[in-house]
Amino acid sequence: MRIYTKKGDSGMTDLADRTRVPKSDARVMAYGAVDEANASIGIALAHMQKGPRSDALLGVQADLFVVGSELARMPADSGVSVSSEMVNELERVIDECDAELEPLANFVLPGGGVAGAHIHAARATIRRAETLAVSLGRDAVRAECLSYLNRVSDLLFVMARCVNADEQVSEQTWSRKDTL
Repeated sequence: MRIYTKKGDSGMTDLADRTRVPKSDARVMAYGAVDEANASIGIALAHMQKGPRSDALLGVQADLFVVGSELARMPADSGVSVSSEMVNELERVIDECDAELEPLANFVLPGGGVAGAHIHAARATIRRAETLAVSLGRDAVRAECLSYLNRVSDLLFVMARCVNADEQVSEQTWSRKDTL
């Protein structure tokens, strides 16, 4: 099988049910943002040591394929779907990671080390994916999928902080006096 089909040359693509839609379709934009976040996580992983945090992020990457698959089809269609167990697992990892961190007194500027910065970028992209998914309407995206997108952005925030702490990279906090 060839990678290229030439079917997308006209600016159209197939959803999971083979419905042809413009590549600018809101559903395509939503799962495209999920894919973009997944790529940012991959870059972060390339800069991390193997361990529990990288294992958790690998799990998120796998989950994001499920999210993308679900966004590429109508919820009533059969196929792999986001489960409440997936959301619960995110909450478990968030709580575990957050327990290691100092409580926040100020906003944290996205950044830190290379891995932490890419995790922050993934978090921002997931927020966009969530907004795009919500814009599809409640009847077009299952509640579990929306919950997952919301929760994974929380996980990526605390994970970026934990990775930066592991690497002994100081977080830069925001203060109004720092503005230009």
